[in-house]
Amino acid sequence: MSTGNPVRTPLGTMMTRRHVLKATIALGGLAATAGFNPARGQARKTLRLAYVAPAGTADDAACKKFADLVAQKTNDALEVRTFPNAQLGPENQAFQQVQLGSIDFGYSDASTIAQAGVPEWQVLSFPYLYRDMEHLKAALHSPVTRDMSEKLLAKVGLRVLGPWGRTPRYIATVSKPIRKPADLKGLKLRVPQNPLWFDMATALGTNPTPINWGELYTALSQKTVEGFEIHAGWIVGSRLYEVTKFLNFTHHQYGGYILYVNDRIFQGLPAEQRRAIEEAGREAGEFQHKAIIDEDRQAIVTCRDKGMAWVEDVDRAALRELTKPMIAKYEAQWGAGLIERIAALKA
Repeated sequence: MSTGNPVRTPLGTMMTRRHVLKATIALGGLAATAGFNPARGQARKTLRLAYVAPAGTADDAACKKFADLVAQKTNDALEVRTFPNAQLGPENQAFQQVQLGSIDFGYSDASTIAQAGVPEWQVLSFPYLYRDMEHLKAALHSPVTRDMSEKLLAKVGLRVLGPWGRTPRYIATVSKPIRKPADLKGLKLRVPQNPLWFDMATALGTNPTPINWGELYTALSQKTVEGFEIHAGWIVGSRLYEVTKFLNFTHHQYGGYILYVNDRIFQGLPAEQRRAIEEAGREAGEFQHKAIIDEDRQAIVTCRDKGMAWVEDVDRAALRELTKPMIAKYEAQWGAGLIERIAALKA
């Protein structure tokens, strides 16, 4: 049966007109609406913020903090509705919808942002690059990230409001601990549909298997995959401790998660509301930095309390060596020196 004529999205992927129609219908009830703001005697404008982070995580709390700050700073003239748990679609799809203007705000991994034709964004999620969270924070607020933000705005009309950070990622496994490279050989590892993750998982010797986040619990239960990698807070937020046994302290990535807005929508707002949104992005970012560090500390304890075994004696130096050949491939996209600039930053 025909699914309609194909339509090319801003990322260059193909969607049928039926897919576009279905997405439009799904979003129709969520379109920006006007409500009455009694405090100012004017219409309240409602905007949408989409992300895949589970409800109840530090990421979710930070996005809600942003929404609260926007309402506060605009005296309730703007309402930002938050949609966690990939309610408005998987990350790549939601990212495309923000570019199209069907969704107003997005919150995505930096390597997803890179797929809009600014490949340098992948450096923020590059494996074994950061020393700690303060080093990552320095990178997020460095000239490197400011330059990438300007390119993203010029190329696809997305304005960065918050280059926010992520705590170390862990590999969680169903049936065996990971201590050395040989333990990863052939492991069916869930990865997002993202080239950087495929390359990293392949370099580590695993069998990368793309599965949407919302389908991971079932995939682990059915042994479709044997493990996954993510921040500890998301393990708790999605109750994945129920279907995995080992929390392996690989710390293979930190990374950036980026809050952004469709600039056409942004520019259509009054100047004072634009300033309020930018201020809210900065203030929510400070909240997120502390919240995600606190979440990581508590989440690994929760994972252990729920029955997961900590595997702390991971040979991270050996794993890092496996990922070094990725540098040449990605420098061919970015140009040489970007990784060295990030590595040399002082917190």
